[in-house]
Amino acid sequence: MNFNLKVNSKRRMLVPVEQRLPLNVRSAGHAFIEPGWLHAAGVVDRYNIYWGIAGESSYSVNGHYFTMHRDELIIFPLNSRMGCGEQTTSGEYRWFTLDGAMASELFSQLKLNFFTPVIARCPVHLHEKLLHSFDDLTAVAALNAEFIAYELLLSIKNSYDANNRDDEILIVKQIIDSEFTDCYLDITAVAERVGIDRTALARRFKANNGIAPSKYLQSKRLMLALRYLESGCSTVTTAQQTGYNDAGYFARSFKRNFGMSPQSWRESIANSV
Repeated sequence: MNFNLKVNSKRRMLVPVEQRLPLNVRSAGHAFIEPGWLHAAGVVDRYNIYWGIAGESSYSVNGHYFTMHRDELIIFPLNSRMGCGEQTTSGEYRWFTLDGAMASELFSQLKLNFFTPVIARCPVHLHEKLLHSFDDLTAVAALNAEFIAYELLLSIKNSYDANNRDDEILIVKQIIDSEFTDCYLDITAVAERVGIDRTALARRFKANNGIAPSKYLQSKRLMLALRYLESGCSTVTTAQQTGYNDAGYFARSFKRNFGMSPQSWRESIANSV
């Protein structure tokens, strides 16, 4: 017997691939379950996004068992084989499904992986809006569901980023942002102030920001240098104002990054006015 306390499930009819919207929201639902509940079994021809709201919910996917907890989210790919799990406690969960051509690309862009649980609290107000969109059978309602689904996916990404934020590296970035014009500031000095090994700092900074800390510091200085040169400042003055205590080193760094000397760049700007 399938024990369900309450299930609110909404869905749209399957349409040909060429008629589908980019995400194409196929279904959404909200379920309260109890011990003995069995997940529906079969191959599902859409991407499944499951959100744990309370308690636990158990099921199998492609022969592997999953138990989803409160504020936990799991995404399953197209054509996953869903099956029953051993439900021993009460639970509550929400879900929505997609089968549009852009869904997989968006998961990739947002760095949301399949089968990997993510700590993410469900924005219930948005999910309720998605559920209500199924009550309207018009094309406008289907399009509105696209926007809501996109907001839901962004909220997952934001929750993931917040839960994986490296607070020490955030402090490092704040130090660089506020003090990069200090010629005595370098990554070794920042590492000592924060109390992190320089090599570990470099690795963690790049993992969080996509750029090495030394490169980030240099880019801050060089971008400010462009503004000083544009205003007519000399190479020496620009170097002093942007955190370089050696005008020659500044000139070499500038040319390496922009393909011309500071003086040549300043002259090219002056000639273009």
